[in-house]
Amino acid sequence: MRVFFKQDRDIVMRCSVVKLFILGLVCLFTNFSVSAEGWDWSSTDGGVYLAVVDNKAGNTFGQICVVENSSCYYFLYIDFSCDEGAEFPSLINSEHGAHSVSLQCAGLFKDGYLLSFNDFDQTDNIARKSVTLGVAVALESGKFAVNRFNLRGSSKTIDAMREAALQSIESNEEGAKAADHSLGSELL
Repeated sequence: MRVFFKQDRDIVMRCSVVKLFILGLVCLFTNFSVSAEGWDWSSTDGGVYLAVVDNKAGNTFGQICVVENSSCYYFLYIDFSCDEGAEFPSLINSEHGAHSVSLQCAGLFKDGYLLSFNDFDQTDNIARKSVTLGVAVALESGKFAVNRFNLRGSSKTIDAMREAALQSIESNEEGAKAADHSLGSELL
């Protein structure tokens, strides 16, 4: 596939993407929205694509793709506070087993905080193949914040969202090539 689904994720880029995500949440569901099994995906005018599912506690798990930098990230929107940049050792659990992950705080948004998963591939594998997901985040107080999410329909929804994001990237690239081509012929 393309760079859009690259393996390595840069933490600094993740923070800037998360800030774009916050902007995207403001515009959430403004352009397009599709639902499957509790999962929704939407896009915004700013080239932000989201596939999300909420749990009963009002927290959110999902994936965000940003056209501007052609990258996708998994995130957890949760109701406890954290300092931007702080890392939280965490455990994710599904019927396929438990895995340790690290989450990084991207800061405050509305009534909660955004945490980004540092291991995209592992999280993606679990999100696509599992029926449920449990996330236990270790807190400084020695306690855990535990959330469970329904993953039914996740693969279908994430695929649809990513396909739309990829089409948007390709459309932007074609527009840029056309602009470069017309600019080049003007200079000749």
